Amino acid sequence: MINLKGIGQVRRQLKTNRIDALLVTKAENLFYLFGYGEEGTAALISKKGWRIFAPTLNFPEVRKVITGCRPLTAINMREYIKTNGLLRIGVEANALTLSGFRTWRRICLQAKLTETSNLVEEERLVKTAAELRVLRKAIAITDRIYEQVSGILKPGLTEQALAGKIDEWMRKEGAEPGFKTIVASGSAAASPHHITSAKKLRNGELVMMDFGARFGGYHSDLTRTVFLGTINKKFSQNYELVKKAQAAAIKRIKPGVTAKSIDAAARQVIAQAGAGRFFTHTTGHGVGLEVHEGPRLSTQETKKLAAGMVVTVEPGVYIPGWGGIRIEDVVLVTENGCQVLSRSKK
Repeated sequence: MINLKGIGQVRRQLKTNRIDALLVTKAENLFYLFGYGEEGTAALISKKGWRIFAPTLNFPEVRKVITGCRPLTAINMREYIKTNGLLRIGVEANALTLSGFRTWRRICLQAKLTETSNLVEEERLVKTAAELRVLRKAIAITDRIYEQVSGILKPGLTEQALAGKIDEWMRKEGAEPGFKTIVASGSAAASPHHITSAKKLRNGELVMMDFGARFGGYHSDLTRTVFLGTINKKFSQNYELVKKAQAAAIKRIKPGVTAKSIDAAARQVIAQAGAGRFFTHTTGHGVGLEVHEGPRLSTQETKKLAAGMVVTVEPGVYIPGWGGIRIEDVVLVTENGCQVLSRSKK
């Protein structure tokens, strides 16, 4: 479905950015604006209108979905540029390789290409009601899968086997893994993005699981950390610390607050317990068409939150030689505060 409001908002930014049109090539941005986004597809959005161009092999299918679609050829692109008098065209600098930029410069021969940054991504920050419905479904799928984990979580199972089962359950739910599922056990969990291995889960060790379903183009992101066997004091203390830090950050979330103040709320709790050096990443990030998008809940992010934004809150502590604990949930910024969308037990 074509997002006329989103296209209109992009058009309004053209004058500010001193361009006659924006060349959209990032798959997620194309999906947001046109309901279709595959590699090799492109769109030109100008002050007068828009035109989407699909690779020759995909064109027969794309034209069934998008009226006015044309095959992506240099001739067709140049014709549109000439007809609409496009002299300066903005490109999505963060979505293009150098070779990609050179290719588009050859295709858009008679126009000057200029870099732009996050024109569409800024519009994507606040989710519509329709987007939130799909996001909630992705989150619900992820929650249901986590419920099934306890039925197979036991010593002797390998990290890879558990990750494979999680991915299999996602596909049975009509979704797909939104990113590479992480299962980290024991001291391996001291690495926030451990590469899931053939290591066997052991009694007396912690297990950290980070996964999320991608459904209808939208992502969920969930991290849970559990302990196999009788919970020891060190795990219990660190788990409660991370849980307290997450609660402090979530309590801070509401429209008008800066993203960095939410990061600070979580970081302060962990620092006061003397574990600040073990919290090695940002507190969270936006989630939607991309599993990692704006706003970032980091020490440097001055952007203010607004109702409709969706972020993860995922503080953690990572102790070399011992392991790590992270707790992550997806949170919606509401008119008066926030709502935790993830329902998995923690």
